[in-house]
Amino acid sequence: MLDGIYALIRGDTYQRYWTLTDALGNPVDLTGAQAAFGISSLAGEVLVKCQMTDNPAYISIPAPTDGTIELAIPGSVTSTLQPTPAGPPQLISGLQIIWPDGTQETFDMSAITIERGALDA
Repeated sequence: MLDGIYALIRGDTYQRYWTLTDALGNPVDLTGAQAAFGISSLAGEVLVKCQMTDNPAYISIPAPTDGTIELAIPGSVTSTLQPTPAGPPQLISGLQIIWPDGTQETFDMSAITIERGALDA
């Protein structure tokens, strides 16, 4: 099940913010956890992969006890993505948390479209 549909403007910095909470609305403690974010085609081709171990400037956990995760994929990366055709979204994105014990958990799986920017030739 997808959590929503997001649009990424080609050439723009793509920013997303998450605050993970438990069933009671309390922030999830992310101390010692790692975050990863990816965009892939429905066929499984990975287009963008951001992991804290590789690109900490792209994805970070600035306030672990607040459950906060920040993502910023620079325009130099998004400019390499091809606009998606009209119709149902053909790409998916996902936020994954890797807990200190190695367990992996996906918190956000969304459809994503790549749109031409206003100045995109």
